[in-house]
Amino acid sequence: MRRVFERVEGPDPELQSLVSMLEYFEKEGGKYAPSGFWDSLDRLHVRDLLAGNYPLFKRTLAFQYFTWLPSLTNVQVRNLVRIWMRHPSIAAIGPRLACSPRQRFPPSATRISAPRFRMPTPIYLMFYRLFVGLLRHHAVGEDRMHLVDRLEEPAEGGPLEVYWDRRLVSQDLYNSILELRAIDRFVHLAPNSSRVAELGAGYGRLAYVFLKSEMCMQYVIADIPPALYVSQRYLRAVFPELRFFRFRPFEDFSEVADEFESSKVCFLTPDQLERLPAKYFDLFITISSLQEMKMELVSLYISLIDRLTGGYCYVKQWREWHNPVDDLTVGYRDYPIPLSWRRIFARRHAVQSGMFEALWEVPPKRGRRLTGERPSFTPT
Repeated sequence: MRRVFERVEGPDPELQSLVSMLEYFEKEGGKYAPSGFWDSLDRLHVRDLLAGNYPLFKRTLAFQYFTWLPSLTNVQVRNLVRIWMRHPSIAAIGPRLACSPRQRFPPSATRISAPRFRMPTPIYLMFYRLFVGLLRHHAVGEDRMHLVDRLEEPAEGGPLEVYWDRRLVSQDLYNSILELRAIDRFVHLAPNSSRVAELGAGYGRLAYVFLKSEMCMQYVIADIPPALYVSQRYLRAVFPELRFFRFRPFEDFSEVADEFESSKVCFLTPDQLERLPAKYFDLFITISSLQEMKMELVSLYISLIDRLTGGYCYVKQWREWHNPVDDLTVGYRDYPIPLSWRRIFARRHAVQSGMFEALWEVPPKRGRRLTGERPSFTPT
């Protein structure tokens, strides 16, 4: 990423950590440097964070991660209405669901949020409340672990204020529960027993659900700044009682192994993944991340996942996505999946139907790579 920051003056250690990440990755990121698409977005995000807008990042940056303000005709809304009609429930959209009619957005929201962003009106927020209620209804039907009733959205980051029985809830919470359930249905995660990694974790929404439900022994986030900074600051604020391995430069894993392995949550830049031991993770996750990269970087990451994982890999990406900045189009057939991976499922996502989700079993020994062939899976 081109230099778009100046050294932060003053006592704020959080912003100093952002600058340290940026300086490190600008120097050491090398082959893991983002595409032009994310480079342009990251420059905007860095400026916003350095301007002090972290407290409301769920109303700005999150819309470039995995949060939507859908229209009435949005495919997610149509899919959720169809799901609701199979088992209709007035409770899902009734008085137990509430939304504050007027909610503040920082001025930067129109500049760094989703394309064609418009400040939500009170009427739109009533519709948004129904959207979250429909998503909750779907999540309840898939919720073997009863997380929908146990978890609530953290107030950290200033989420849009939607309440279920006076508990703060969100689309991010319910999407994360659905993703955890999709994995657990086949992997059967045991509490506090698995090492989990996520590549491109956004602000840490899925990590929050894994940690809150105690479905991991350790959660490692690998990302580029400023997203790495946001997830590190967010999860440390939400889980002050946990032990964290904060991002820092290191040359060899042996330098940090004891502290890293004893930490519940760890933060790395992608190049640092190369320094971890082979087959360190039981589960590797990547959501809405690979399709935005150049294919040589996609291949590099999949090879890295293969080396680091002895268990399972869950992928959720757009079926086809065009990167207008770099003029690249990546589809599900383009991913060079190793022949040794055993597909458990690959399917069109029920809500975000423009995306596919897939789960593979990754062998404990490194597999043979595809060489120019396309993978044999077709999401149904």
